Amino acid sequence: MSMKDLPDLTVAGRRAMMTAKKIAVDYKHDFITTEHVLLAILDCDKITPGLKAISKQYVQIDDFKSFVITNLQKYTGPENIDIGLVEPSPRTLQMLAFASGIAGEMGSSLIDVDHMLLSILVSDSGSGNNLFRLKNINVDDLYEIIYEAITPRGVRKKQDQKQKSGIGGSHTNTDTDEIYEESIIDKYAANLTQLAFNG
Repeated sequence: MSMKDLPDLTVAGRRAMMTAKKIAVDYKHDFITTEHVLLAILDCDKITPGLKAISKQYVQIDDFKSFVITNLQKYTGPENIDIGLVEPSPRTLQMLAFASGIAGEMGSSLIDVDHMLLSILVSDSGSGNNLFRLKNINVDDLYEIIYEAITPRGVRKKQDQKQKSGIGGSHTNTDTDEIYEESIIDKYAANLTQLAFNG
């Protein structure tokens, strides 16, 4: 999947992905990782609820940016990178697929930067997720704080009603975690396989 074939993103989401691509090229990396996306999100002009939660609960954004940059500098790729050939890694595509599921759960047809941030937090295998852990940030707690902050009030009411009636609801740190993650994987794994097959 190329950059022009990305899922539907808000203006801020698309800008973050383009910034992530530029960051990858600047650091002479062959593809866009979740670390590049995370740095692009941290570098957003607009302070999102997700960024507010990080700085309020855990670490100053500038300090975290410096930490991400230090980690990015550990690997340098080929000297001459063709920006046209730098595309999202499979894990980044998976992150975007999860973000799409999170956005849909919140009643949005577009993926915004905080949806991407939540997706990075929920992905145990991504390098972006590991950076939070290396900073001793509790990713589960941060996920809950951001999820709560960006869920529209109407959607939250519906989720609360479903929880009270035992149907399920928002992502919580209970046995529903496994159901939630499986449903997202089931929903998007086949789609990613098809996209890979189609080139």
